[in-house]
Amino acid sequence: GMVLVNCFDENKLKSDDFKKQIAKSVTKAKYEVYGSYFNVTRILSSAGLANTVPGIEENLSDTAKQEYEIQKNQSKYRNAIYSELQNLKNYDGNMQQEGSFAEKPLYIITRDDDQGISKIGSPELTTTYKEEDETNLTSIDNSGAISNGISSVLKDVKKIDKKAKTKWHIIV
Repeated sequence: GMVLVNCFDENKLKSDDFKKQIAKSVTKAKYEVYGSYFNVTRILSSAGLANTVPGIEENLSDTAKQEYEIQKNQSKYRNAIYSELQNLKNYDGNMQQEGSFAEKPLYIITRDDDQGISKIGSPELTTTYKEEDETNLTSIDNSGAISNGISSVLKDVKKIDKKAKTKWHIIV
């Protein structure tokens, strides 16, 4: 089984609306990479004008926050942001085919009202949890939802195991 957390829907990534929406961020990130060599990005960051990952700083310990403050304006960090945004903009994959996880337990944690991603699993083995808090970024931020997802998948695996009378190996 599988637990997916805040995953992207390929159809949305390929849409013209998404590509237009992200193009400005890609361009801005490219300038921030160049600006990081001349402390321009540090100035933009202190003015609140640089690209940021919403919610990340609020969830860091004091030590980690100090380290993040140092690293976030370095060229390697800015280049990573640029690369990820570029990957999203240029995405043309075809991995989320209907039924690709059929017959396998699937738990999807999402913020999106449109559940297009759920088509990759079979309806009877797919559970979708709608994340209400827009600031949660990762499993660390909402460990309860992740725990529930893992429990749900394990429960479904045990049901399948009983029906098939085979043992599944669970790797965590």
